[in-house]
This record gives sequence, structure tokens and C-alpha cells, in this order.
Amino acid sequence: MTKDTAYQICRLCGYIREFHEGIGCPACAAPATTFIPYQHKASTTRLKFLELELHPVTVHFTVSYTISLTLLFLLQLMTPSLLGINIRNRDLLDFFVLLLTIFKER
Repeated sequence: MTKDTAYQICRLCGYIREFHEGIGCPACAAPATTFIPYQHKASTTRLKFLELELHPVTVHFTVSYTISLTLLFLLQLMTPSLLGINIRNRDLLDFFVLLLTIFKER
């Protein structure tokens, strides 16, 4: 995603892609004639930040970590150990809660 790359936007669904001649919309299957030129409104600095692809790491990791922590908490209520590891140890759960506060969304 750079400022000098030509982009197109589908007028029907809003799908944005790099310029491709004669190819229809992959999102809504509209013909190629529905695409019009599109200029990103983001600054060059913002586009460089978006290229880092941090969204999956910052959002999905946090969600999966929270789910794992919840399952660990429920599991420790049912069984004293998991694979020979004492999961009823309060320190282990406290450690995971501490990590959650570090990785939470801001």
C-alpha cells in the first residue's frame, strides 16, 4: 500500500484493490466496469504503519489469550493437575492475569 500505486474501488460494495484491467470484483462478483479510480486518504506515514500488519497480532492474540485464560480458570476448578502440572497453584493463574494486563487492547 503506497501513495504511488494506483487503486480502484468497487462502486457497489466498496472493495478496494490495486488497479487491474478487466477483472471483476472478487467480493461481490460485479463486472469490471463498476470499478472507479480511488485515492487513499491516509498519509504516507499511516500507510507505512498499515503495511506492518499489526492488527492480527494486537487484536487476535489478545482475544485468543483471554479465551485461553478463561478456559484455564474453568479447568482448574475441575481438576487439580493437567499433564502433571499443578494448575490449582494460584501463582500460575496470577501470572497469566498479569500477562493479560500487559497485552490488553488500549
